[in-house]
Amino acid sequence: MYGAKQKLNWLVNLTMIAWLLLDGLEIFARAHKDIEKLGSLACWPFFQEDFDEAAASQKIISLNGHKIFCHPWTCGSGFILKRKTFLATGPWLKGYKVGTTSYFLKLAIAGYINGWFYPLVMQEHMDDPKSKHSRFHRLPYDEAYKDGYGYKARQILDMKHYMETREKIIHNLIYGTYDPLCYAGWGVRSRRLYNRFLKMIHTKKSLK
Repeated sequence: MYGAKQKLNWLVNLTMIAWLLLDGLEIFARAHKDIEKLGSLACWPFFQEDFDEAAASQKIISLNGHKIFCHPWTCGSGFILKRKTFLATGPWLKGYKVGTTSYFLKLAIAGYINGWFYPLVMQEHMDDPKSKHSRFHRLPYDEAYKDGYGYKARQILDMKHYMETREKIIHNLIYGTYDPLCYAGWGVRSRRLYNRFLKMIHTKKSLK
């Protein structure tokens, strides 16, 4: 039985995704109809001020009258994927260590185009501490995030680390390459070695 508080939270959730039932659904459905190889098409889960339009312009492409801000993967909420694409690719693997990133990356490697509709369709993601609706404002961090992937995987254990990770994610989405192979196999290893090299150089300069 839902209590009054649970019912209120449920109603707030419905309000947050109302775009799907109105203009958002029509916009995304039309884009999917017009672009055969469109994979995950999502709404922007961060805030407008988090989006650097000038920097992101190099990754915004035009296809059949639609503009897509491309990246090998999108967020795991507020997205639409063709049913036939899902059936051809197969379901997500089970387990809390399995996220949407690897699934969408698999789509990108197979030739599908993932990204965010542009101009951006916004969603206010209530897991984001910047959202006024976030549970982080009324609960201790451990309780608020105990069911999150990062917490269960012991990767993000406090708010400071959460916000640092948030900024890294946004930076990657805007400035990172769209080539999906750079995020798989030897591409991942090469990027990690390069990042370690840059960090080492930065540390040496800081010590001088």
